[in-house]
Amino acid sequence: MGQREELRIRAATAADREAAMRIAGSAMIGYGIEPDFAGLDSDLGALGSNSKACAELVATMDGVVVGVAILTCSGENAGKLTGFYVDPKWRGQGIGSALLARATDAGRAAGFSRLHLETWHFMKAAIHLYERANWTRCVDPPPGSGADRTYDLIL
Repeated sequence: MGQREELRIRAATAADREAAMRIAGSAMIGYGIEPDFAGLDSDLGALGSNSKACAELVATMDGVVVGVAILTCSGENAGKLTGFYVDPKWRGQGIGSALLARATDAGRAAGFSRLHLETWHFMKAAIHLYERANWTRCVDPPPGSGADRTYDLIL
C-alpha cells in the first residue's frame, strides 16, 4: 500500500472547474438546493477564470480535487467567501479548516478589513467550522439571496 499524499491547497485552474462543480453540486442537491452555476453559483461556474475573484483555491489529496473555496471582492475593503465546499467523503480531516484559513490569509493579503459569507441554517458542519474560526453571525440576508444566514470575520 502506498503512502497518502499530504493535503495540498493551490490556486484553482479552469481544469479544476468540473471537479469543483461536481463536489458543490452534489452537496447542494444533498441539501435540496438546485445548483445554478450560471446564476447564484456562477463563481463556481467560472472557476479558474473568474475576473472578480481575488483567490480561487482547491484542496487536493493524491492529485484529486476534494475541496474548493473562492474569495471575491464585495465592496470597499471587504471580501466574500463563495463556493466553499469539501467533498463529503473527505470531511472531518481538516480540509475545510485549511481552505478557510488560506482564504482568510488571501483576504488579509488583498487588504480587506472584513470577510463575509452567506450560508443555510441546515449546513451545520459548515456553520460549526465558521464559528470555530471566529466568524460572527450577522443579520439574515433578504429572501431570494440564496441563503438564510450571514457571517462576518473582522480581519
